[in-house]
Amino acid sequence: MGTCLAVIKIIGTTSLGIYTGTVFSNQLSNLDVLKSTILKTGEFQLEIVKDNLKTNGIVLGVFGTLSALSFNLAYFGAPAKYKHPYLIYSSLVFPISTVVYTLFSREDLRSLFHIKGLLNRSKTPPAPKKLKKEKQQIRSDLDNSVYKDLGDTSNTEEDEDEEAELAAVEEDEEITQEVESHLQKTTALKVIDSLKFSNLIVLGVSVAGLLITSIGLYGEP
Repeated sequence: MGTCLAVIKIIGTTSLGIYTGTVFSNQLSNLDVLKSTILKTGEFQLEIVKDNLKTNGIVLGVFGTLSALSFNLAYFGAPAKYKHPYLIYSSLVFPISTVVYTLFSREDLRSLFHIKGLLNRSKTPPAPKKLKKEKQQIRSDLDNSVYKDLGDTSNTEEDEDEEAELAAVEEDEEITQEVESHLQKTTALKVIDSLKFSNLIVLGVSVAGLLITSIGLYGEP
């Protein structure tokens, strides 16, 4: 029984150490590197930011859950003389961290991961007048093809109008893409800032939990 409990405690302590190290790494460098990537000139790669945040979330979730479960199992599955309070304190690190992330970063993260859907819903469908014009344009193109077969060359002005309309549409699309890219960048930067604030609190909680665990293990008979 003693050996089994020792193994469980080692697993919990190791998992908590990796969890704390990941939070520290995020706070010290990872989030800053991600922020500098977002601020770089050129095309903004939203998926790179999302993948980075997903990977960090998975690592924190796995090791945080493993540490919490291990310490709970070591406490509630042990005889009364082995039920040390530090096990309960250590098991609370991940739940407290989850509450912190939920309070300060959840909404920003949700906005980032659903931003494409929000942008798509915000796009208005073509106006009926525009649709009518497009249908008339198709008919005109068909008529033009017949006239061209007959050698008629009287549609130069219509061709120029078509080119002007196409240029206007392309310009509108470019403006829309620029606006969407700016919105994505702004949202991503807001997420990074909120995560840095949350990480600072979580780092303090996890370091305190790791210290309590280390002292508790060292002080066990």
